[in-house]
Amino acid sequence: MRTPSDVAGIWIQLFRRPLLPLSLAVLCTSGLSLLVGFVLVSPAQGALLVIRHGYWFITALFCSFCLCLARVLLPSLRGWLARERRDLRLPLLLLLACVLIALGDRVAHKVLFDEHTLLATAEHLNTAREVATPTAGLFRDGHHVNTEAFLDKRPYFFAYLVSLLNGAFGGRESNGFLLNLLLLPVLVFSTHGIVSKYAGSRGGLLSVALLCTLPVLSQSATSAGMELHNLAFLSLSVWIAIQYLESPRPLSLSLLCLTAPLLAQCRYESVLFVPAIIVVILLGWHRAGRPLLSWGAVLAPLLLIPWAWHHRHLSVSRELWQLGPGQTERFSLEYLGANLRGALHFFFNPGTDLPNSPQLTLLGLASLLALLILLLRRKPAPVLAGGEQARLALGIFGLFILLNLALLQLYYWARLDEYEACRFSLPVYWGLALCVPLALQAFPGHASWTWRAAWWCVCAGALLHTLPTRARALYTERNLMAREVEWELRTLAGARETPLLVISNKSTLPWLLAHVPSRLLTQGDALWQSLPRDGRWVVLGTVLVTQGMKPSSAEGDFAVVPDDVVPSY
Repeated sequence: MRTPSDVAGIWIQLFRRPLLPLSLAVLCTSGLSLLVGFVLVSPAQGALLVIRHGYWFITALFCSFCLCLARVLLPSLRGWLARERRDLRLPLLLLLACVLIALGDRVAHKVLFDEHTLLATAEHLNTAREVATPTAGLFRDGHHVNTEAFLDKRPYFFAYLVSLLNGAFGGRESNGFLLNLLLLPVLVFSTHGIVSKYAGSRGGLLSVALLCTLPVLSQSATSAGMELHNLAFLSLSVWIAIQYLESPRPLSLSLLCLTAPLLAQCRYESVLFVPAIIVVILLGWHRAGRPLLSWGAVLAPLLLIPWAWHHRHLSVSRELWQLGPGQTERFSLEYLGANLRGALHFFFNPGTDLPNSPQLTLLGLASLLALLILLLRRKPAPVLAGGEQARLALGIFGLFILLNLALLQLYYWARLDEYEACRFSLPVYWGLALCVPLALQAFPGHASWTWRAAWWCVCAGALLHTLPTRARALYTERNLMAREVEWELRTLAGARETPLLVISNKSTLPWLLAHVPSRLLTQGDALWQSLPRDGRWVVLGTVLVTQGMKPSSAEGDFAVVPDDVVPSY
């Protein structure tokens, strides 16, 4: 164990040759990123820069990440193939797990209208090379043209990957679902790879089996949302952190540094894992006994500038917050009570109406309690025997997963027992699935009965809870707004001939994705005044208006919702 003087010596080396130039470069880029990201550029200017140049930024970043990942992954992949090429049972079992997860729910939109927004952004990225979400469109010269677009609040890494599929296979709405299905093996294989570092292959299979009992994972895997992408990239990030801790070198450091800005672009709260990566980097220095710097470490602060611009744009654009009635802030202590009650109801609910996994909750919490008792008794030796670096990385990221959960309790829309918010539980469940083999491996003597008991719990939970819950799929089918939009699109599937204009009382995005011209009914009189009448646009033929109805009398009569009434035109 190194003494404080040894640790101080590591930091002193930063200011000695040959590291001095790189150290000064990191300091300069860090200061410059803070100034440009939060001071020198206004929110409006930053938003414009993200719109116009965000596509090229993330393209360069993603290509650099893939090149570094390939260089780090290839040696490990060769070793894995050398071990597994004579026995294909393990990869076949992991692929079977992917199939079981994918078959757990039907492929459909699950979060309205988040998924449509992401897919519309992806199409705009592919066609216009701009980070923007179209909100209106018309036909011009026989082609569908988006006439209005804005910078949405959602990070756009997922939308960028969908845009790559759009460029390869054509602009199809199904590409969002295809991407999540392609990312599912990334999650499963990286999860097994992480756990096998400290609990062997049987531990990795147990973690994957626990994930298979999680209906909310199947729900996300068969959607077009960014939750599975976020979880898969988080899992990959932990695996990369382990590779760096096991063998600290400039190449693995560059890969880890490139992971940070991409992880920040997965979901809003995923930027919380950037400090976790910084902690891992410093621990790698401690392990190596010397500071390590690389071109990736120098550029990493600058690569976070677009995230800062995007975040500031969201902070000043209150209309993007989508607050509920009576709500004035996104984060507040007033939401804590309701969110805590929702979290307890979600994680421990034994019924089949929520996509939870009570068996994973109980096994995970029992594992955390056992690990805490071992640490408090000052007997960490069984815990740290073998796979120390993997446990260290898991512990660091696990703390930030808990921080993420704590932050969600202050968010205005984070009641986990609500059907459209339960997906926020995925990182927590993933962390619990990784903790179970860790606790079993730390058990004195690695008693075989504890492993058998865990497998029996998995099987019993799958039969008694997971299968009935998936069979009912209430968390998907009760999304009446999504089912209503599906009905509208099916009804007009044979009538999508031009000239046709749909004026929607819900959202224009489903129609724009189907390349049907659409405007929003809630724009009021300005909508009708803005309809084109000049010769550049095709003459309007059929105009279809979607409206909501509400009961108007005790006899069962219905009337149009006042906000959906069409004015005289």
